[in-house]
Amino acid sequence: MGILSGNPKDEPMHYGEVYNVWMASWGAKGAISCYQAYFLRILHR
Repeated sequence: MGILSGNPKDEPMHYGEVYNVWMASWGAKGAISCYQAYFLRILHR
């Protein structure tokens, strides 16, 4: 399977796991950017 289902040394991440981790990271970065932009706009009124 992959590291999320067993031993990470014997079973490296497969494509689906890499994709899911990448998309979660991308989504989190986007959320942080929106949050920062929203609060910077409020603070500079």
